This record gives sequence, structure tokens and C-alpha cells, in this order.
Amino acid sequence: MMIVVMMFLQVNYTWMFYVGVAPVFIAFFAVSMLSHYDNYDPVLMILEKAFHCSTWCVLLTRRRYFTR
Repeated sequence: MMIVVMMFLQVNYTWMFYVGVAPVFIAFFAVSMLSHYDNYDPVLMILEKAFHCSTWCVLLTRRRYFTR
């Protein structure tokens, strides 16, 4: 719609308007994805992966230390 208004009405918008449109679209698609997949929690998934990697690294370090 914005492109049509620019072409036919010769309206010019500032660069801040165009920069502000990107977060709105990203937020819209993020909310759509999260509401479509009920059980999907990306923040919890990232925290679980980080916890798993950190504990795995600690276990590997301890195993190397005690097997010497």
C-alpha cells in the first residue's frame, strides 16, 4: 500500500519511517510463529542448550583431570 501511495500521490517518507517498518514486520512474524506452534519456546530452548553445553564442558574437564 505504501508503494502505491508513493507512486500515485508522490508522497515522500523519511528514512526513519522505513527503518521503523522492519521491526514491526519482524515482530509480526515472530508473534505469528509463536502463536502457531503452541509448544515452541525458543528462549527456553536456548537456555537449555547453553546449560547442557556448559555442564558437558565441565564434565569433560573433570574427566580429563581425574583420569591423569
